[in-house]
Amino acid sequence: MSHGCHNRPPFNPWHHAQDGYHPMSKPEAGTRLPRIVQIPHVMTTDCQFTKHNPTDAGCTGCNHQSKA
Repeated sequence: MSHGCHNRPPFNPWHHAQDGYHPMSKPEAGTRLPRIVQIPHVMTTDCQFTKHNPTDAGCTGCNHQSKA
C-alpha cells in the first residue's frame, strides 16, 4: 500500500488567496470585491516520509523518494 503522495504531481510554485477587499467595494450596497493575490509556495518539496523512515514500504518506487 502506498501513501497519498506517491508519485504525486509537482507542487505549483504559487497559489491564489484572498487578501481582504478592494477599496472600490461598497459594503453598504452589499457588494464587496475580493482582492486576490499570488502566494509563493514556501514549504519543502522534499519527501518527508523517507527523510524520517528511509525503509517505508509505502514509498517503494516513488519518484520523490529521497536518495540519501
